[in-house]
Amino acid sequence: MTLTKKEKNNRMTQNIFLTFDDGPNEPHTSHILSILEKFGAKATFFVCGENVKKYPETVKKIVSNGHAIGIHTYFHNMRTVLKGGEKLRKEVEQTSDLIFNLTGIRTHLYRSPKGITVPWIKPWLSQKGYHTYHWNIMAFDWWQPSAQFIAAHIIKRARNKTIVLLHDGDELCAGDRTQTITALPVILENLSTRKFMCIPLTGEYYPQNIVRDYIIDLLQGLCYFMFPHYFLKQFAGQKEYYLIVLKNN
Repeated sequence: MTLTKKEKNNRMTQNIFLTFDDGPNEPHTSHILSILEKFGAKATFFVCGENVKKYPETVKKIVSNGHAIGIHTYFHNMRTVLKGGEKLRKEVEQTSDLIFNLTGIRTHLYRSPKGITVPWIKPWLSQKGYHTYHWNIMAFDWWQPSAQFIAAHIIKRARNKTIVLLHDGDELCAGDRTQTITALPVILENLSTRKFMCIPLTGEYYPQNIVRDYIIDLLQGLCYFMFPHYFLKQFAGQKEYYLIVLKNN
């Protein structure tokens, strides 16, 4: 059977899931939304309830722009997350109600702060219909390394159906996300040339090899912070992407 050009292109298309944690956080979330719109990319934003209260209009914009929205607890408190008790359950439901009241959408996407979901909270999350998502690729952008590192790390490791962790916020603080914003067009340009389609999470996909990918990312991240010059030299062959980064600075 002979395939048409369109059918061949469709078979070559790969899906990737960009996700942003700890928002909304202005003006950074709006900058990210503008970049995503420019590239026709869709993403998933895991929001903290306290930040939703601060920036309700941004939450509405996330949804109206066609992105998915998920719960990242209310206060991003690790003690609450590790206890995994009634307080955490209330935070999840409270954040869910806030999102619903603003957007009319009852989200069933959940991500724990730091990616830690204690076993005893999982049955309750499942019973309530929540889908827990962590990630395959992280670029340590919460520490705000260089845009060069963020872009290169994601570009090098992008594969079909991988979930990418990025940040538009910094827990409940108004953290600076300039490096993430600078890296994002570089990442999207590269993914586009490689036939990747950035789509939102829907609860229908469950990633593979999360533990393995987490360990690889952790080791590479530690190497970057211990030996930054050597680590960036490993990506020297992707010079054209860095030129775009510099132009956007």
